[in-house]
Amino acid sequence: LGIKLLGTTPRLSADQVAKQLAQGKTDLSEAYFSILTAITFSSPSGTPSSLLFTSTQASEGNTTTALAIARSMATVGAKVLLIDADMRNPSLHRQLGKQLTVGFSDLLAGTAQLGDACQQIGTSGLTVMLAGRMPANPAELLASSAVDRIIEVASKSFDHVIIDGPPIL
Repeated sequence: LGIKLLGTTPRLSADQVAKQLAQGKTDLSEAYFSILTAITFSSPSGTPSSLLFTSTQASEGNTTTALAIARSMATVGAKVLLIDADMRNPSLHRQLGKQLTVGFSDLLAGTAQLGDACQQIGTSGLTVMLAGRMPANPAELLASSAVDRIIEVASKSFDHVIIDGPPIL
């Protein structure tokens, strides 16, 4: 693709991923911290204020990667908003053990405010916005100018906005 490689992670089962990320100093957590370091040094201005993580197909690990990077950023003191923008097949709520409630789709549709759609995770500076209710037209919502406005508004309250996007295919 002609794109710079930012890092790789070990191939693990879903159970192993959950265990290693919970433990802290593991091969997987170190791999994600190395990816964050590569992202930080990939630009002269440091870590971008907004990032989108996607994949080619479902179940390739982009939600896990987005969550791990967001947690790593929050661990070093940044205020981070992680948005689950995969409204057809959301999974962030499952990884966090949360109910799928008001979220990104509601914000895009104009039926919720930013504060209504955000949930603080722990005390580390990580806030998440779950996908919300499944809309009839997720692609149209994602293509709307509302996405830009949400990122712009969120960027005033957060150091970084990370988007866990849907798969491309």
